[in-house]
Amino acid sequence: MKKMIQIGAGNIGRACIGRLFSDIGYQIYFSDVNQELLNLLSSKKEYNVRIVGQNLDNTICIKNVDRVPEDTDKLLSLFDEIDIITTAVGVNILPKIAPFIADAISRRYKTKNEKLLNIMACENTIGASDKLKEAVYSILDDDIKNWMNGKIAFSNVAVDSIVPTIKNDDPLTVTSESFAELIIDKTTFLGEIQETEGLILKENLEAYVQRKLFTLNTGHAITAYLGFEYNKSTIYDAINDDNIKNIVFGAMQESGNVLIKRYGFTKEEHSKYIDKILNRFFNPYLEDSVLRVGREPLRKLSYNDRLIKPIRGAIEYNIEYKNLLRGVISAFKFYNSEDEESIRLKKMLEEENLYDIIIKITGLENESHLVDEIYSHLKNKE
Repeated sequence: MKKMIQIGAGNIGRACIGRLFSDIGYQIYFSDVNQELLNLLSSKKEYNVRIVGQNLDNTICIKNVDRVPEDTDKLLSLFDEIDIITTAVGVNILPKIAPFIADAISRRYKTKNEKLLNIMACENTIGASDKLKEAVYSILDDDIKNWMNGKIAFSNVAVDSIVPTIKNDDPLTVTSESFAELIIDKTTFLGEIQETEGLILKENLEAYVQRKLFTLNTGHAITAYLGFEYNKSTIYDAINDDNIKNIVFGAMQESGNVLIKRYGFTKEEHSKYIDKILNRFFNPYLEDSVLRVGREPLRKLSYNDRLIKPIRGAIEYNIEYKNLLRGVISAFKFYNSEDEESIRLKKMLEEENLYDIIIKITGLENESHLVDEIYSHLKNKE
């Protein structure tokens, strides 16, 4: 049986990554800061994924799982045997896990182990594996980096599944929608992997990463920010408000027009994709909090992320972006008292000049017209 390490045993790690690789026969070793969770995985050697939706409530058992060994010799032995390392920790945590991956690579180098190893950061951002590679390379010696060529690769991916935080009686059980997809960059992946409906290799990965990020993640974020503004508690409650639904759908269409221009998706296929994504928000069984989905607003309002980048694309192609802009304005008003970035944003808005804050957060130093628009709308909402 092939072996892999999944760094991050949270919802995405178990319900999406673990589930997809279990389907093709991998034994999965989890690493996480939550030692209690790891100990449970080590004890039971399995966990459940409850899949819910309209007329759907199934539970599947993911077997052949364990925690990464605590014993150093056993961990080094596992490093010798694995085929894949994946992550689902959040992009900001990637530098913190780089030493662990560097240790795995150094072990392979020392033992002259030429078994292929693919490393994939399954995070909701563009080029996450590139960011992880950069952090790992900063630790490794040049001779190790040169030796890695053709043996160890960092492949970017597009990961897609809505896995809200829902408490179950069994702490190992995670609740998810049925949809789970991981698209891997075929041009950098070493060797072969069994493709399935949810596990796919693509040569033009960037188009699919951008499509997912600027449709699902853009729509999801705007639904959350508008939901907060309209005093809704869940994504389901928010999207069932026609005012919110119309803005979210409009924003998806605006970002979609950019994707069509840039990557050559047809209007028909992209329209179907938007409908599929929007319908996933209407799943009443995924009690996904707007506070959870909206967290980290500073990152989501940054220059190349899900709110600002599609507007920049719309400006580039002379496309309307009023609904995307409405989402940006709402994001600036979002507040989650348990989210560090929300707290920082609120403090900035209370203590600093609004115009300067917009530039600092969005990185729009050279797009003064868009800064002016955001500033004008925010001032009018005060």
